[in-house]
Amino acid sequence: MFGSLAREVVTAECWAMATVLLPTPSLRPAPPVPVLSTGGGVSPSDPGAAVIRAALELHRQLGPGLLAVVYEVILARQLRQQGLAVDRQLPVPVTFEGLRWEEGFRADLIVGGRLLVEVVSEQGGAEAPAQRLLTYLRVMGLPDGLLLNFGASDPGDVVHRISHSAGGGVGAAPS
Repeated sequence: MFGSLAREVVTAECWAMATVLLPTPSLRPAPPVPVLSTGGGVSPSDPGAAVIRAALELHRQLGPGLLAVVYEVILARQLRQQGLAVDRQLPVPVTFEGLRWEEGFRADLIVGGRLLVEVVSEQGGAEAPAQRLLTYLRVMGLPDGLLLNFGASDPGDVVHRISHSAGGGVGAAPS
């Protein structure tokens, strides 16, 4: 069902960065708090590119297997250092049939006020987190988001782009 789960690099710049980062992870110990080189300013019109670059670098430096909150906190800090607005663990209200829950769920990261990022660290695949992100997108009225699975041993499996279409399916957003 989730075979069409999209793994998409948002820009050519991100793909170039990914090809540099993907070969073989270094065996040397990572610094306690990785620091990314921003290589200049980050475009607020494309926060996804910055998130993908930072996520791939973070995975390269720390590797898989830590608690998701570790990656989430470091990623939020690095994105803020690049000048992006980042909300972390933001409570999102849910309303259904006249009932309202002020905290229906907590969004891991909202970048630039419009990009929902779900951070997980699961080795068994991304089907359940992808479905959860799809529900979050639907509730928030957002078209797409990023699922970052830091439990993946292959850096190519870290970034998943999830799109919410009118049909409610999970699929790739247009390139």
